[in-house]
Amino acid sequence: MGKAWVNDKPFSFRSVAVSSIGHPWPQAVPVAGWITLIFGFALWPVALLWAYVDVPAPRQREQRLATVDTGDRKLVDTGLRSGKWLIARATCVVNLDDPMKRATGQSMNRALRSAIAAAVVAIGLIAATSMSARAGTAPEDTAGTGELVVGTKDAPPFAIKGEQGDWRGISIDLWRRIADKLKLQYRFVEAESVTALLDGVRAGTFDVAVAAITVTPAREQQVDFSTPYFHTGTGIAVQSDRIASWMPVIRSITSYSFMQALGALLALALLTGVLMWLFERRTNEGFGGGVVRGLSSGVFWSANAMTQRVDASIIPVTLPGRIVAVIWMVLSVIAVAAFTAAITSTLTTKRLHGMVNSLGDLSSVRVGIIQGTATEDALSRMRFKYRTVPSANDGFEALRKGTIDAFAYDRPILAWMIRQGGLSADLSEVTFEPQDYAIALRNDSGLRKQINIALLEAEQSEWWKDIQFRYLGQN
Repeated sequence: MGKAWVNDKPFSFRSVAVSSIGHPWPQAVPVAGWITLIFGFALWPVALLWAYVDVPAPRQREQRLATVDTGDRKLVDTGLRSGKWLIARATCVVNLDDPMKRATGQSMNRALRSAIAAAVVAIGLIAATSMSARAGTAPEDTAGTGELVVGTKDAPPFAIKGEQGDWRGISIDLWRRIADKLKLQYRFVEAESVTALLDGVRAGTFDVAVAAITVTPAREQQVDFSTPYFHTGTGIAVQSDRIASWMPVIRSITSYSFMQALGALLALALLTGVLMWLFERRTNEGFGGGVVRGLSSGVFWSANAMTQRVDASIIPVTLPGRIVAVIWMVLSVIAVAAFTAAITSTLTTKRLHGMVNSLGDLSSVRVGIIQGTATEDALSRMRFKYRTVPSANDGFEALRKGTIDAFAYDRPILAWMIRQGGLSADLSEVTFEPQDYAIALRNDSGLRKQINIALLEAEQSEWWKDIQFRYLGQN
């Protein structure tokens, strides 16, 4: 190779090659690597252009033109003005016979190798970061999650444990459908209570918890939940043997409200008797004979008048006495009729429907609940007194023995146990504290979104209606 030729004229370099003057190689190599690491390959062409293409500033152009042969200045200047400086450079072949030019070429080669090395390191770091990110989000890949530990507890009809240890129910069947769709491998592990399930999910013992788990604000702070898939409320079970048990009637008669009404009626009768004695004691022998005998005669007459059985031997003779007598006879008829109707209605309702006919009735009965459930939180918030039992079966046993008057728990579970177990209890029409069942997950679980999608698809299918009908019936 000899000299470089451009347009049939020799082209030479005085001191250093034009392509190496003023190029910021020390800055280009690290900056290009950082641009790649931060912004990715989107700005990779910009980094390449800056690292390998020399676009000098206007002052540097004048310095470069000063080093070019006088005979070639015109050609180079024409190339600059025409915007074809890169084409002019591309047509120049460096004469490597010149030691200065050879040094310049070696310098460019070293810089080029440094830039390539930096690019390779940047690409390697990006690949490692990408693989690490994929490894950190492995749970999102449903095919590679491994075997999941699914916690559950006996809560029919949502989670029913068979004699052979197999599980079925509304929640269990729903989870199986979701797992099949997402191609998840899993195994069931039983827990004693809902509290134990949530503690296991929070501690990492369980990956998922499936049963009749109600979503509450307090639980939401501990674990994550899927989209609710069942909406219900808290029901109340009462004794069904109402004819043989008169305890609700006795408690109604001895209640504070009943005693208040009875006391008010007796107070009116006593007041009427005193007024009759004051008006009749001096002119009527039936109300005379001293204070004690006169007051007793007045109260006795008042009681007879209230029951519409007036003694003919004791009749008011004064005008004020007769006015009081007429007023009392009218008022006593109204008071006795209202009192009788209220008592009859109360006793009839208690015997036909039990002691709980409204939410307010819980304040006057002995209520049993399962400890650690959403029902306990609800009754505590409403300031109702209650007794705790270990399980639903223990609650029904306490109801049968008479140690509690009402058992409050999730309504569909109570209905299932009464219908399937042949228990001697009835389900009250009172429903309070709406509840939503959902699947409990870890707070850092990557399966939440995929489970929600599969869950919503299952809820909108005919399969979901068939499952509810199979376990819950038409209602």
